[in-house]
Amino acid sequence: MESVKDTFYYMYLSHKEGVEYTLSEDAQSEYDRMVDSYAELLDEKYQMHLDEDENKENVNDMDIACTQTNLCMSTSKDTIHVLRLAAAIHILSEFLKATLMKVLDSNWKAEDVISLACLRRARLLYSCLARQKSIFAQSVQSINQVDCVRLKKVTSFRTRVTRAVVLSRGPVITIYGSYKENSMDL
Repeated sequence: MESVKDTFYYMYLSHKEGVEYTLSEDAQSEYDRMVDSYAELLDEKYQMHLDEDENKENVNDMDIACTQTNLCMSTSKDTIHVLRLAAAIHILSEFLKATLMKVLDSNWKAEDVISLACLRRARLLYSCLARQKSIFAQSVQSINQVDCVRLKKVTSFRTRVTRAVVLSRGPVITIYGSYKENSMDL
């Protein structure tokens, strides 16, 4: 495979008119369990918070622990993002397989059922991205709490070259000037 340019072009052509993808039965049942477990987790979160504290304004400040069940699902849109990732992974893998097997042409269509394995890959990828986002948010938040590191002022390349030329003992020859004179002779 020399380039994926054609693969992406065929992906575009096959989705130009719109394609509907569905989850396999296994993937659909796992997705339903994922949505239900997230709903139960939210119920527990709010109930636990209301039992411990009468202050109802800070309900959203409580963090949800990352477990194997919820895989760092922290907002209601996370399940939708997992579906979108599953579709993207499915489409890309189907088209890359067809490209590698050299069966991809303008009439080739990808399978329209997303497998359980693809949904699980999307959940793991989303989990990884959510953790990275959390780490980034924590580091940004910690910037306000820690004194900034002072960096040494960096002089520009032009200033360093000028300083080196001024401090040198020998004659200075400008390449630009000699090039300009030579180019007029031509």
